[in-house]
Amino acid sequence: MMFNGIEHYDVFDDVVIFWIDLSDPPRSIQRKARRIDKQEYTPNCFGLCVGYDVDSNEFYMVEDTIVNGQRGNIYYIDNCGDKTWFKAEITSELINEVFSACKKELLKRG
Repeated sequence: MMFNGIEHYDVFDDVVIFWIDLSDPPRSIQRKARRIDKQEYTPNCFGLCVGYDVDSNEFYMVEDTIVNGQRGNIYYIDNCGDKTWFKAEITSELINEVFSACKKELLKRG
């Protein structure tokens, strides 16, 4: 998977939520997304979500429940705007790159 930038972020009192654009997720996840969107499938609609806890000054990966209590850490946004979450192996290098970009964005805000 590749980090393609920060789509946007939402600032709340105690947390900042970053929406991250991804490309090249695992092929098995791409196949599942194709089944969701059929001819409307686009490979540019994958992402992940990062939280920043203001009080602890820490970043973390956001996950959402998918099935049977399992947690998904990347998502696909279908042509209706709905997110479907999937479980993917995310390398520490990718996590560090994403967290670093989020930190730079926070520093820009001041």
